[in-house]
Amino acid sequence: MGPDQSTVEDNFDAEVARTDDATGTSIGRRSYLRLTAGVATALGTGATTSVSASDNAIGRIANEKQTGSVPSDGDATWAIDYDDYSSTDQVHEWDSDSADFVSSPSMRGNTSLEWRHRQETNHGNSIVRLGDFEDRLPELTSTGHAYECYYTTYIYMPSTMPTAGDGEYTMRFGFAGLSSGEAVSGSGSPPLDGTNGWYAAPMWTSHSGVNPSPDSLGYGLNFYDLNYGSSSNFYSDYEITPDDDWHKYDFYMNVNSWEGTSKDANGVVKLWHDDNLVLHEDDLVLTHSEDNMIEYIGSQWNLLRYNGSATSDFEWYWDAMDIYLGEDIPSDVRDGVERPWW
Repeated sequence: MGPDQSTVEDNFDAEVARTDDATGTSIGRRSYLRLTAGVATALGTGATTSVSASDNAIGRIANEKQTGSVPSDGDATWAIDYDDYSSTDQVHEWDSDSADFVSSPSMRGNTSLEWRHRQETNHGNSIVRLGDFEDRLPELTSTGHAYECYYTTYIYMPSTMPTAGDGEYTMRFGFAGLSSGEAVSGSGSPPLDGTNGWYAAPMWTSHSGVNPSPDSLGYGLNFYDLNYGSSSNFYSDYEITPDDDWHKYDFYMNVNSWEGTSKDANGVVKLWHDDNLVLHEDDLVLTHSEDNMIEYIGSQWNLLRYNGSATSDFEWYWDAMDIYLGEDIPSDVRDGVERPWW
């Protein structure tokens, strides 16, 4: 479902980059950066500031990082333990043959999901389509969609992953959205009517618009929403370093409110890394229909190389996924968000 590299490179000059400040509000409302030939040119006013790693921590699960140390969260709507399943397709819907269950390393029980990156292939998706699990996820609309969703998972980042010192990359590792219209692919520009698809793809990146240190990667979100009418990159300057260890990742999304076909610019995405808020967008416009809300969540592998950057074969791992819908979503995650459907 992901785009090929040439498509992304052709479209990248039209993408808008935004950087979050330490309070989680977006500097992009005041300063827009357009990336052209790897050079960021300011079109507005404002400055880039750092996200404080000590602020905005939610601490839902202790980040102990020992093998098998993360139990299922009893407050989750669905706490996924891969030990309970004999094949990946019992949980995930695939468009890739580059992933499978393995026994090590793991963070919950004895099984995790392994993604195999190979130089000759660069993408694949493993989505959990919410409507396929209505018995486990009762807080869904009649179309099998959710107004809001929060999920946590652990990701093992090998030290063999490319970082900024190796060249310019974008590595998408998560996925959420609605799988209709062109936006199902993680790119494209559906018509601006809020009825036919959108997507959100968290990513690690070493692109020159972010400029992380050589042994690290930046953090961001590749997104389609109706404000922009095309694929956009929302950036945080929070840096992460692949270190042969597990790291906790949290994702929260709430679609915008609406009245009739009038859409409010208040859709929310929040991303945490090891319980630190690293990105917060709260002015997204996605929909005006219960047929066009959150249909799926899950993992994605899409490594995009720019300017001839090389890469190597490596594996990374995904485990201990807890999904929260409706009233099960913790209040500290929802903090600052109000919706008429609550």
